[in-house]
Amino acid sequence: MEKNKSWTNSDLVEYISLFKEKERESILKQILENDLLKKFLGTTEGRLILGHVIDSITEQTMKIVRLCIDGNKEMGEIINAAQQINLAYNFMYKLANIALSGKTHEENLEKRKA
Repeated sequence: MEKNKSWTNSDLVEYISLFKEKERESILKQILENDLLKKFLGTTEGRLILGHVIDSITEQTMKIVRLCIDGNKEMGEIINAAQQINLAYNFMYKLANIALSGKTHEENLEKRKA
């Protein structure tokens, strides 16, 4: 956001004031979380962590496939792998929601500036 950010803190305050008092904190949180997420994913560490989550999903998926092909009757390992996939998926889904909701507000801020 820093590169393309053409709005100021006062623009942000003005934008937030357009919402009902109960919504303001949530809207501000969405914008700030999105900004932090962009900064985090813009670092080597952030990309490595995200890559690790994706690799984990792939690894657990392959584990389930191997267990099924081997005729493993023990469902515990399959369930555990599926739970690990679900956990990683939920993490990725939440990151995407942060990005989408923040982007919407950023676009609205930009439109107001134009």
